[in-house]
Amino acid sequence: MAGLIILPDSFTKPAGVELENINTANAAYTSNTYTISQWSVLERAGAIFLPAAGDRGGTEVNDVGTYGYYSSSTYNGENSAWYMYFYDSGLAVGGSSRRIGRSVRLVKD
Repeated sequence: MAGLIILPDSFTKPAGVELENINTANAAYTSNTYTISQWSVLERAGAIFLPAAGDRGGTEVNDVGTYGYYSSSTYNGENSAWYMYFYDSGLAVGGSSRRIGRSVRLVKD
């Protein structure tokens, strides 16, 4: 599954798991591939994974496996909200209609 790995500020790389192309502009989805057991080690170290799940407009789902769009709760005008999106070599923010279906990342206090 293509996606984005986010590491906490206090992250310490666990032994036995390699992380390549961290914080580089040309880090493509194929740069880091992990087994279930390797991902479990990264997750215990605080890493989270956001899949490139695309988005939904009406009845169509777009960009699955290519882009990850994640909504925020912050308004950007009356009918618009901010969102974060990423693709194989970039990350950005945008603002558009709240009617477009995007993934939501749950947060634990």
